[in-house]
Amino acid sequence: MENRTKKNDRLRLILGDLRKGYETGDFSDFFPHLREDCRYVSMWVLEPMTGRGNIVRHLTGKGRAIRDSGNFPVCTLVQLEGNLHPVENGLVSAGGRPARRARVGLWYPDGKYCLLLKQTIDGQTNSIIIDLRLDDDGAVTEINICMPELFAYRAAEE
Repeated sequence: MENRTKKNDRLRLILGDLRKGYETGDFSDFFPHLREDCRYVSMWVLEPMTGRGNIVRHLTGKGRAIRDSGNFPVCTLVQLEGNLHPVENGLVSAGGRPARRARVGLWYPDGKYCLLLKQTIDGQTNSIIIDLRLDDDGAVTEINICMPELFAYRAAEE
């Protein structure tokens, strides 16, 4: 990729294919964007999932579950604001030492596109932010599933 703007435009396109997957339960348009050694990382899972094949199987199953339930998430393309968002009272552990509460700052590029998903299950709405990382050729190297509270963001112009 030549520059940050071009990379962010490519990211927006790829997020559109991911959004379509969540809104229809069919992720087939998203799969070609994945690099063979892509990683799927979730804040709620201890170990990342590695490899395009594993991620394709995971998202195919997720799509089937979404279609079977008929409970499609509401997806919104968002842009991150600022580039340092402080989180109060975060639980932090470093170097094997016991965890302590601290104020932490999460750095991210201003204006980067992400996908916000909201899904209501049993009367409770849950939200996640999906942050993709691309290599220099514009392929997805990492899918990060994060808490929206970690970011400042605004709805992107459609």
